[in-house]
Amino acid sequence: RIQQLEAAHRYNSAEYETISAVLTTFFTLRTAPAPDCFVQSNAGMNRDIYVAMQGASEFTMSGVLADFNVTGRLHEIEVPVLLTS
Repeated sequence: RIQQLEAAHRYNSAEYETISAVLTTFFTLRTAPAPDCFVQSNAGMNRDIYVAMQGASEFTMSGVLADFNVTGRLHEIEVPVLLTS
C-alpha cells in the first residue's frame, strides 16, 4: 500500500503517516515507544531541508542525496569513522 500512496504523492495523508510511523518503529527505531531523543530531534527538524535532501518518502530516496556515494574517497579519511549506507 505504501508504494501506491507514494505513486500518488500522498505523503501527507493520514494513511501514509500511519504506515510510515509503523514502519519506522519496526525497521528504523526497532523499539516502541520512540526514544525521547528521536521524538525531540524529529520535532525540531526542518522538513523543507530534510525533504530536499532525502526526498518526500522515507523509504525511497529521491532528494539530492539519492546518488550520494563517497566510497571512492574513503581512502582520504584519516580518522576512525563509521560509514553506513
